[in-house]
Amino acid sequence: MSNKKLSDGKINQEQRIFMNEKKIGSKLAKVRRKMNLKQYQVAEKCGVPTTTYHNYESNKRSVDLIFFRTFCKEFNVNEDWLLTGEGEMFLDKGAVGTQEEVVALRKRVEELTAEVSGLRKKNMELSEEYIIALRDLSSIQGRLLRIEN
Repeated sequence: MSNKKLSDGKINQEQRIFMNEKKIGSKLAKVRRKMNLKQYQVAEKCGVPTTTYHNYESNKRSVDLIFFRTFCKEFNVNEDWLLTGEGEMFLDKGAVGTQEEVVALRKRVEELTAEVSGLRKKNMELSEEYIIALRDLSSIQGRLLRIEN
């Protein structure tokens, strides 16, 4: 195979055969697991049906150039690594957190979501108290006006 990269936006027959022979499905799965994603999430992000993505991973269907490019762009994957296994998996290592970082961030998001929900509940309680206080004030003012008259 030639060393021609995909940077020109075209894929030749030799590269397509190579993609089939190398069965990049296992590499797609490896990236997905590293990103802690489900197949449907990758499929959605790349604009393909879940069954199509599943077939890519299981090597039942060859990956087309549009999906290949989209996958690499969306997940910051090195095209050369995905195609040949050479080089680093990701273009920018800082773009991918460790599993522990992902778990910690998800936990923090859940905590903040609960906190926001608590604030909404507290705001509702304060709003109800405010309405009751206004009603009571109005009632007292009405009685005072009647007494004065």
